[in-house]
Amino acid sequence: MIKSKYFYYIILILVIFITFFNFFILKPIFYTKEQKFFPRINVSKIEITESEIDQKIQELEENIKISSADLTKNVDLGIYYYLKGQKFYDKAINILDNAWRMGALDERIFYYLGNMYSFLKLYNFAIIEYRKFLNNHPDDLEVQIQLANTYYFAKKFDDAIMMYENIINTDKENVVAMTNLATIYFEKENYSEAQNLFLKVKEICNKKNIIEPKNVNLYIGKIYYLNKNYSLALEYFKNELDLYQEKNLEAQIYLAKTYFELKDDFNTQQYAKEVLKIIPDNKEMKFLLSKIKK
Repeated sequence: MIKSKYFYYIILILVIFITFFNFFILKPIFYTKEQKFFPRINVSKIEITESEIDQKIQELEENIKISSADLTKNVDLGIYYYLKGQKFYDKAINILDNAWRMGALDERIFYYLGNMYSFLKLYNFAIIEYRKFLNNHPDDLEVQIQLANTYYFAKKFDDAIMMYENIINTDKENVVAMTNLATIYFEKENYSEAQNLFLKVKEICNKKNIIEPKNVNLYIGKIYYLNKNYSLALEYFKNELDLYQEKNLEAQIYLAKTYFELKDDFNTQQYAKEVLKIIPDNKEMKFLLSKIKK
């Protein structure tokens, strides 16, 4: 009976030892995941040259010829073609999609396919891929925003609103999500909600000493213009043009229209003529000039 008791003690000690050895000694050696190549263009700057990308593609293609079933290398190859730019998106998509069909359970596939489909305006495909990625990484803020943006571009406004609101609940000063959500409210003609959000964006940017996202001032100006508060509208249109001078045609158009409403003929002419230099057949600007001449 005593021997049997000691035997159980020995077994228990061995089990504890083996468990400890497995988790704290063997696991770091044999079970640690290999660091995958996963550059995130929207998160950080990628320190890799074109020649380095080409060299890596050549190495991977040679390795895959020897071992075509190496799914990690197939995924890596697709990513390097993605990094070569949009001219190679068709090849990158084909490689990553084939890797998935071959059984690769690699979340990187969903991320890059989502980015490329979104760029190619294949929004429904992009939505599917981003959802797959978030199934694996539900708290990934970048992909949450990418998915919300894609809902917006696909005109799935209710889904976009829900996504942006979830992001803002998590990150209460996320000016990207806030700006995009405000834009949707503007398009849905919920001008009060849109204005509140745009003004909140300006407040956060001022507090953090960062430049407001493009079109924030433009949309606030549009809301005041629609409410016939032309003096305040003018202020925000001018702010928009000050912040984003190049190719800001819409701000120039609204400045011409606002100056016209304020009966400022000189500035109406100035901005209308600037617009006509870019769009010679713009009927709205021609109409304003014709009214001034009369």
